Amino acid sequence: MEVKKDRKKQVNKYLIFLLLLTAIVGIYTWFFLVQLKNGDVISVDEVVRNLLSGISIEFVITIFTLLTDLGSKWGVIAVLIGMLVFMWWKYRDYLAMVTIVVVAAGGDQLNKFLKGLIARERPLLDPTIYAEGYSFPSGHAMVGIMFYGFIAYYLITKLQTKQQKHLIGWMMAIIIFLIGISRIVLNAHYPTDVFGGFGIGLILLIILLFAYEGIAKALKK
Repeated sequence: MEVKKDRKKQVNKYLIFLLLLTAIVGIYTWFFLVQLKNGDVISVDEVVRNLLSGISIEFVITIFTLLTDLGSKWGVIAVLIGMLVFMWWKYRDYLAMVTIVVVAAGGDQLNKFLKGLIARERPLLDPTIYAEGYSFPSGHAMVGIMFYGFIAYYLITKLQTKQQKHLIGWMMAIIIFLIGISRIVLNAHYPTDVFGGFGIGLILLIILLFAYEGIAKALKK
């Protein structure tokens, strides 16, 4: 009984933390959207872009180009196929397979809808860098945190040791962060496009994880 109570307390603390995090991210995202709609110059964009504007070393640009490919349509599709094979071969987990497809495809379509709704023009773009549609929110950041965030969550729930869980968690967090930063370094997005994409994507990821866990528990009954 005591173990169940302790677990309940931990779950409640986790839920409260997620709700607070969602509220904070939502408020900041709303603040960015209001500034964009009013046509205000967002100082964060200027500060961050000035900090990253000096990055011009060819090797560094190549690394960031490879990182941005992980968040591109074809990069996500390649990883998606690999994860679908893994989920089927290792666990026969059809719910997770459906969920990850919904995350990738649904996240992409919602991102396109939001871009069309807000209609923020992109910064001056290098023609060698692939980018389509409007600028806010960044699709790489939004879909990236949803897609790779779900993969991180799924793998962590399957791993046994804390070391493995921490390793996967940190690896995925770094990949997600660098995918977002790559869009700023390559001048495909304003910094607030990326921050907004992370914020919206994180909120959607949290909602999705609650739904996924709820359906998984219902199917086990």
